Amino acid sequence: MKFKTTTLLTLATALAFVSAAPIEKRKGPFVPGTMFDRILVVFMENTDYTEAAGNEHMVALAKRGVLLSDLSATTHPSQPNYVAFLSASIDGIHDNGNHKSKRENLVDLLEAKGISWKGYQEDYPGGCFLFDSTNLLYRRKHNPFMSFASITNNPTRCAKIVNANQLNADIANHNVPQFAFYTPNMDHNGHDTSLRYSSNWLHGFIEPLLNNADFMKNTAIVITFDEDETKIPSNHNRVYSILLGGAVRASPGTVDITPYTHYSILATIEDNWGLGHINNNDASATVLKNLGYEELCEDCGGEPGMNNIAPHTNFFPSLPVAPALISSENSKS
Repeated sequence: MKFKTTTLLTLATALAFVSAAPIEKRKGPFVPGTMFDRILVVFMENTDYTEAAGNEHMVALAKRGVLLSDLSATTHPSQPNYVAFLSASIDGIHDNGNHKSKRENLVDLLEAKGISWKGYQEDYPGGCFLFDSTNLLYRRKHNPFMSFASITNNPTRCAKIVNANQLNADIANHNVPQFAFYTPNMDHNGHDTSLRYSSNWLHGFIEPLLNNADFMKNTAIVITFDEDETKIPSNHNRVYSILLGGAVRASPGTVDITPYTHYSILATIEDNWGLGHINNNDASATVLKNLGYEELCEDCGGEPGMNNIAPHTNFFPSLPVAPALISSENSKS
C-alpha cells in the first residue's frame, strides 16, 4: 500500500470524511477535527521509561497502537506537569501546593470554539472540591483543572469535573465530550502502589474502550506519565507514552522516535480544532504524528481526489492478565 503525506486538507474534504464516518451518535454540539473528533488523555504516575518498557501490559498496549518512544515530561514534582499540560507553562509552580493559576488554559480555547470537555477524576468527591479526599485516593494535585482560578471560580466549568464513575454512563448515553482528561486514583495510577499493579488496572480500563468500535470511531487515546521516577538528568524526564484509538493511522506496533513533550499533546489538540496557541511552548511544540487525515492512500479503492484515507485496523486482541498483584507502598511526589 502506497501512502502520500499531505500537510493540509481542505475544510470541505475533512468535513466530507467526517460525514462519511462520523463518531457515534452523540448529544449536544459537535465540532469535527482535522485529525480526530475526540481525544481521551490519561496521566499515569512517576515511572521511568525503562521500567515501563519492561512491563508486559505497557508493551502489549503499545503493540496495539503507536509507542511514542521519546516523549519527555516537563519538570518535577507532579503538579507543575499537570499545570503545564493544560496551560503550556508551569506558571512558577515548583511544588504540589494548593495553587490557583490565572493563566489562559486549554479550557478557554476549547470553549471559545464550542468544543465540549470534561475531567474524569477517580474518587473525586464532587462539588468543585478543592482538597484531597479523606481516603487520599483522590489528590487535588493530579487534577489539572483545579489549579486554575478561571475554572474553580466558575460553577458551570466546575460541573464538568466529575467522578470517573460517570464515564461508563457517558459512553452508554453517547455523551462523552470531545476532550476528556482522565485521572486514575492513587492506587490505579501507580503513585501509591507499583507499576505491576497500575498496569494491570490500565489493562482493565483501556481494553473495553478499545473493543467498543462505536466509541473508537475517530477517537484518539493518549496514555502518558506525569514524570519519571528516578529523576536522573541524563534521562531527560522521558516517559513511556502510547497513542491508541480509531483515529490512529499507523500499523499497530509502530514506534515513533520523534522527540515530543507534554506540550506536544497540548499542541496536537490545539491544531486539531484550530484553537490557536497559548504561548511559545505549545506554538513551537512538535505535533503528534500518525493521527487522522494526514496520510492519504493511493490504492484504497476510494474515488480519485476524494477521501482515500488508509483504513485503520480497529482490532484489539485481549491483553494479557497479570498474576496476583502485590502492592508496594512508595514515597513519591
